[in-house]
Amino acid sequence: MLGSLTFKIDFGWACHAPPPRNERTTLCGTPEYVAPEMLTVKKYDNKCDNWSIGVLAYEMVIGRTPFFIKKSKKYDDLDARAAKKKLNAAIFEKVKAFTSVEDSVIEHFLSNQTSAFRHFIRNVLKAQPTNRLSIDSILKLQWLNVCWNNSSETSNIK
Repeated sequence: MLGSLTFKIDFGWACHAPPPRNERTTLCGTPEYVAPEMLTVKKYDNKCDNWSIGVLAYEMVIGRTPFFIKKSKKYDDLDARAAKKKLNAAIFEKVKAFTSVEDSVIEHFLSNQTSAFRHFIRNVLKAQPTNRLSIDSILKLQWLNVCWNNSSETSNIK
């Protein structure tokens, strides 16, 4: 709990990828949080989780995910399952087409955010996993530390 806000995070799709390979091959997760490499390569590692942290932070600050697609009337003639399948496919295409924050509509939504938050998002939402910040680097970022240090109840967070 942070102040009067309570956050609940569901890690129901999380999986463990033990050393030495640290690789996963399954496609699972919420479409708007899936990293590009999960859709385009056969094996991926924990850097996809760092991507999802960026998507989650973006949604918490901006109010929607970076890859949000509003359900359009073109889905009205479909049953709910077919409509969801088409919507998810559209989200996957948007994620696969992503090249960088600077070259996307995401940049527009960041324009009135702090420079620390923009830096965080630009360095976590990198299409190439090798260019993405590690979890150790994420935890040292100014934006996250400012949020953490401003919490009056950080001792309750584990």
